[in-house]
Amino acid sequence: MVELTFATLSHTVNPTNPKEITITLEYGGEFTATIVWEFADGTSETTAGKTVTHVYADPGNYEVKANITLSAEDKLSCSVSKKKYIDVL
Repeated sequence: MVELTFATLSHTVNPTNPKEITITLEYGGEFTATIVWEFADGTSETTAGKTVTHVYADPGNYEVKANITLSAEDKLSCSVSKKKYIDVL
């Protein structure tokens, strides 16, 4: 059984390049996650890990979306989406 006890997105800003943002999916439960990150600037990236780094070309307010597919033992899977607003200076 796939159990998602919580899932949140957090982010950090590179202090030497404020357009470089690292976004992390934090979750509980025992499963493997595949994430399609949508950065709201016309680009996306697929990762098998919980963290992605993205450099924005322009400052602004962006709605980052993580489309998450969770699986356990290659038998069960479910999908969930999480969104986070990020201000890029």
